[in-house]
Amino acid sequence: MPGTGEVARGVVLFGGTFDPVHNGHLAAARGLRDAIGAEATWLVPSCRPPHRRRPRASPSDRLRMVELAVADQPGVVACDREVVRGGISYTHDTVVELRARHPGIRFWLGLGADAARGLATWHQARELLDLVSVLLYDRPGIAPLGTASLGALVPPGRLSRVVIDAPAISATQVRHRLAAGDPCRDVLPPAVAADIAAHGRYRGPAATGTGPARWDNRAP
Repeated sequence: MPGTGEVARGVVLFGGTFDPVHNGHLAAARGLRDAIGAEATWLVPSCRPPHRRRPRASPSDRLRMVELAVADQPGVVACDREVVRGGISYTHDTVVELRARHPGIRFWLGLGADAARGLATWHQARELLDLVSVLLYDRPGIAPLGTASLGALVPPGRLSRVVIDAPAISATQVRHRLAAGDPCRDVLPPAVAADIAAHGRYRGPAATGTGPARWDNRAP
């Protein structure tokens, strides 16, 4: 977790369940960082996402996998705030906490079109959007979202749109493959694949359960 008090040009917050974190997440994190010249993208594993079923792996296990995944990724950082805080993970609460801990940083919220479509339903959405800038990105396989549809929510000058090059990997599909005994080394960071194998995570039919894909809190 970054220390308190540092000053950065900007940090992109990229949240999700990361159940498990995969190469698509890392590619998106790098793309978001580079799109605005940010110091870093912080991956924020949720503890309990409010709009989907409870993730298969525990919060601590998912945080551990994210830490392993970013260990060799300069400018991509694991943020433990939602796991440490516990309970339901609301993005508004996370941003309030991070701004208090890091007053010198401008935070951007990295959102795919699928998550942004439901932005108005998020917990304290208007208060949240007064605190961050929004970095809307297009992903493979997801219909683009026009920025005009967010204009009533996002304050002027706080919305940017980018296109990032990230493979279309689905965490649901990864869980299905893992449950069937496939180690998924082609789509998982090596350290994450090894950690999953060592602990027998996602084995059996129950490992494939999922819910709506959103960030407030969703995994892209």
